[in-house]
Amino acid sequence: MTVHELLAELRFLLQREKEIMGEMLEAAGRQTAALRKNDASLAGKAAGELLFLAQQLELLKESRRRVQSDLARRAGLAEEARLAEVLEALPPVPDCLEARRLADELRLAALELSAATRLNNLLAQNGLRFCAQLLAAFGQVTVRLYHPAKGAQETGMPGALSVLNESV
Repeated sequence: MTVHELLAELRFLLQREKEIMGEMLEAAGRQTAALRKNDASLAGKAAGELLFLAQQLELLKESRRRVQSDLARRAGLAEEARLAEVLEALPPVPDCLEARRLADELRLAALELSAATRLNNLLAQNGLRFCAQLLAAFGQVTVRLYHPAKGAQETGMPGALSVLNESV
């Protein structure tokens, strides 16, 4: 493939990544709304959509990395060069300029998605804390919750009930 063809392919892949990232932002928004309404069914459905879209995005990224590596080699850079470095090293032809714009938009969308994910994680943790307090109000129960940074934690009063699925 020529550099022009590789740039056209890169532009196409970046555009598709941006579209999927937009779909992920919409799904994250639906998950936020569901978590705010305490609708576990809709929140789970949105989480499933996010997982599916994340898998599609990862496949596109693999294809983009192959094209990016080829362009990096042709520009005299290391194959592992970052996308911004590769695009900066290439001549400012229309496909390259469009790829730069798409890469910038993709970075912004990734930041938005990261913020939405943090919000959804906080909403889910608050929901779990509320459930733990509700269970504790019904009697002597120990509620074990999992937090990625802190591990399993016990709340409530000692008893026999655990809402942490320890089978995974």
